Amino acid sequence: MNKAEIVLINDKFFKIFFKYARKIERNLKVGNIDFLWRELKRYSAFLRMLSYETNADLLMPKTIKAIYGKAGIIRDLQLHIQRVYEAAKNNTHKPYKYMLLLENELDEWEDKMLDALSLNPWPDAQEFIKEKFPDSVHLTAIERFVRKKIIEIASLITAYQDDNDENLHLIRKKLKDILHNIKTFEEELKQPFPIMIWNKDEIKPVESLIVELEQFNDLCISISLLRLAQESEINADEKKQLKIISHQLSNEKEKVKVCILTHLTNLNVNPCRYM
Repeated sequence: MNKAEIVLINDKFFKIFFKYARKIERNLKVGNIDFLWRELKRYSAFLRMLSYETNADLLMPKTIKAIYGKAGIIRDLQLHIQRVYEAAKNNTHKPYKYMLLLENELDEWEDKMLDALSLNPWPDAQEFIKEKFPDSVHLTAIERFVRKKIIEIASLITAYQDDNDENLHLIRKKLKDILHNIKTFEEELKQPFPIMIWNKDEIKPVESLIVELEQFNDLCISISLLRLAQESEINADEKKQLKIISHQLSNEKEKVKVCILTHLTNLNVNPCRYM
């Protein structure tokens, strides 16, 4: 991958960022926030791959990383609110006080996001990061990137214990680093990723696994937020309702985990293929 291709990818990403920033300024709905957050994650994965050429970390500019962080918090709150509403929809009594606290917190983060976007950090960040790019990314650097991710994933699967949710989160992140870059080559460069990691039949279960791992992560976040609610100022009746909802989500999480573990046993991540 030469310098022109690196810059092309960078420019296409920033075009997406600017487009969705404008959409968010008009409408902070879940879909807009989630899309910007996911594209920033994909961009971050691209920079991590480039780092294997530079031998130094290539990081998102601070102003963009701050927007990414805010988008993640807003997304988590939006999805959590939806999940609690759905879990409580058939209950006679609703956790109104808790929902109000969540909506107020969401409003505060949305205001922070709009303030950050109003500064229009994209042009300066786009030019700043270009100065850090290598002149090219050799195939050997991409091979090192893939090999390290595959070895790490295989090690995490081998070391997995039933109560270690953190390993599942790490597996998700490392798998997505690979899939994000495959997508970047296909969508931004209109060419296949230069290394065959999985064939068409193998990549479908990997993509299904990612969906399950993301669902698992979102459930973990909601359960964590519900635990924090027990320390809030809501009344005892609402806390009891939230414990019931937390139990429901925990059961759902365990069902998703069973599916994940089944797919992990069949996941083709043999490090010897990339040695």
